[in-house]
Amino acid sequence: MALEVTLRDLVGSTFAFNQLADIKLRGKLSFKIARVIKAVQPELDTYNEEVKKIREVYYEEVEVEPEGELPPDVSSEPKMKLELVEGKSFDDFQKEVDELLDSKISLSVEPLDVKPFDTLEISPGVLTGILWLFEE
Repeated sequence: MALEVTLRDLVGSTFAFNQLADIKLRGKLSFKIARVIKAVQPELDTYNEEVKKIREVYYEEVEVEPEGELPPDVSSEPKMKLELVEGKSFDDFQKEVDELLDSKISLSVEPLDVKPFDTLEISPGVLTGILWLFEE
């Protein structure tokens, strides 16, 4: 079975998966969560690569020289910052990222039953990030 989800939902689930990865779970539930994480991670990697490509169209790295005298333990090497490319707008950048986030993808995972989560001590805030993953 495949589960259809938006990239926005996947990006929003990162915190929840990081939290779940640190919780001791029983075998079957642990296995199911691991399979979901394994399916989600390549999609997140691809998303990050695409956002980087979009960012490179709209922004350029520029050196920022340190101002004033620096303490001895601070590097005097120039820092880098992003500046909007002339003729480009933040709104157009955000529109492209939003269009990417609204893309639907199909994951080869089954929805999870909420019942095994009854015994876990887990905050609603964590579960909010993965609501798309549960069947009612």
